[in-house]
Amino acid sequence: MVAAISGCATTEVSSDRARPVPAARVFAPQLTEPDPAKAHVVIKRDEGLLGSPMTIHLFANADTVADIEPGELINLYLKPGRQILVINDSLQLTGSPAISFICEAGETKVYRISVPGGGGFILQPTRSAN
Repeated sequence: MVAAISGCATTEVSSDRARPVPAARVFAPQLTEPDPAKAHVVIKRDEGLLGSPMTIHLFANADTVADIEPGELINLYLKPGRQILVINDSLQLTGSPAISFICEAGETKVYRISVPGGGGFILQPTRSAN
């Protein structure tokens, strides 16, 4: 029974193994240009079958940023200060999970989009910088 439950959740993908979101699905390319005066924010989507048919729409401070598929990653460069990231799925089944945080110039923060065993997409900080 434990194997069946753990098999349902998605699995975090390492940043070096994740595929970049293709340019055709990046709607705010100005946010992806490296800038040392900004914070580097990495958002990666887990791998796994749960939720895989759905595209995740990513928003940063009300700007539509990208559509993210399983196993993909996007690097954003955001102005220092309070940031709000919001996700929703293409079928709008899980509402719009959001996370608010404060970042500083030169700082790197890494977040993941996952589906825990109970279902529903969540956006959360990772435990590692990878």
